[in-house]
Amino acid sequence: MDTDPFSTEGVPPALAAYAALLFFAGLGALVFFLVWNFTRRDKPFPGVSVWHIRLPDFLTFIFALLLCVIAVGLFLQAFTPRGEDGERLEPSPGMAILSGFLMQGGFLAAFIVFRAQFRDWRERPLSLEPKPLLTAGRLGVFALLAAWPVVTVFSAGWLFLISWLRGLGLDIELAPQAPVEMFQEAEHILHIVGLAFLAVVMAPVAEEYVFRAGIFRYLRGHMALPAAAVLNGLLFGLIHFNIQSFLPLAVLGALLCLSYEWTGDIKVPIFFHAAFNLNSVIMIHMQT
Repeated sequence: MDTDPFSTEGVPPALAAYAALLFFAGLGALVFFLVWNFTRRDKPFPGVSVWHIRLPDFLTFIFALLLCVIAVGLFLQAFTPRGEDGERLEPSPGMAILSGFLMQGGFLAAFIVFRAQFRDWRERPLSLEPKPLLTAGRLGVFALLAAWPVVTVFSAGWLFLISWLRGLGLDIELAPQAPVEMFQEAEHILHIVGLAFLAVVMAPVAEEYVFRAGIFRYLRGHMALPAAAVLNGLLFGLIHFNIQSFLPLAVLGALLCLSYEWTGDIKVPIFFHAAFNLNSVIMIHMQT
């Protein structure tokens, strides 16, 4: 049965209050950042170093990432049994978590191998202005707060567009991402811990090195910042294979690029990404 994505029926009051508090705190952080940015217009941000790699080699890197996705999909098919009707069953929570670790590990390994293999004399550090860990963490959390209202508005607009298209008769399924469903259905403490570690630690590290320290740095060598951030964000949204979250994740990906460009430290988008995922875990827990 179709459900209204904008319905607040069944939303716990605590979750609604938390979401409102987060939104308005984010508005304050966003206004503060915009004012601060305006007052320092004459001072350039650190930026990021360009990844000097030839286009054929970069495309090979992208192909290696796709191979990781395909390999994990084949792995799941090989080890997921079929039901009595011959239909393949849903993978067990443990197998799904293992596949997540394999994919993120494959992404990170591909980046490490390609960055080591394709270096030249122009190669500069990933972080042009490295910051202490606590400072990077604070900047990452602040970036999440400032980004939250932007992501929320785009998410609402995207859901409205999908609902409108469905009203015209298009068959668009509204379903949460697979990790979200696994969190909602997880009961065993080991599964919850494994999913949390994957979401808050493994995925932010692997995806930020691949998408921001890898793909974004390459794009910055060939196009202006807005175009590079938008294209990177679209790729980031696509790789999650979920129509409902595509645009919000694309916006998030672009904002992660900007946090890297504005701070010059790859640790900041890693903490930003980790804080975003941790917040999602908290909201899922409050929902259930």
